[in-house]
Amino acid sequence: MACDPVTSLLPDQLSGKIGFFWIVPHRNGTDAVLGDAIPLAEAEVYGDVLTHPGGHFVYWSQMKRHGPAWLRAKGISGQLLKGEYEDWPRGRVVFMPSTGRFTLYADRRILRPARLSLLRTFFELGELDLELRRDSHYQPVPRHRMIEPWQ
Repeated sequence: MACDPVTSLLPDQLSGKIGFFWIVPHRNGTDAVLGDAIPLAEAEVYGDVLTHPGGHFVYWSQMKRHGPAWLRAKGISGQLLKGEYEDWPRGRVVFMPSTGRFTLYADRRILRPARLSLLRTFFELGELDLELRRDSHYQPVPRHRMIEPWQ
């Protein structure tokens, strides 16, 4: 029986998930995480990292098909559907087998204690070591004034 290439790269009993996300406004005015987190065993090998096989564009397209009720059930305004996936600060959590660490690639505005705490909960990282990297790829592309400036 062949060894699963992903499983062979994982340390024993490692918890935590990987995936992609946005930080968007919750209907109550606080920050919310919108995205998809999967266990490491479901990861895809991409170069030197283990990553979620999906991405922001496809997820956003699926979300639009679900409609505003799907977002409202998550506490997020259906108005979000008026925008595009690139309109909001976003990022991705990957796992680096060579270092045994998770790495967060994100827009710089996400790298704040309260937002990092939300992401640690969403990706079930607890106190696991998390390397933070700013990545301009995940900055919003402002197309209109729907997006309020983030501080």
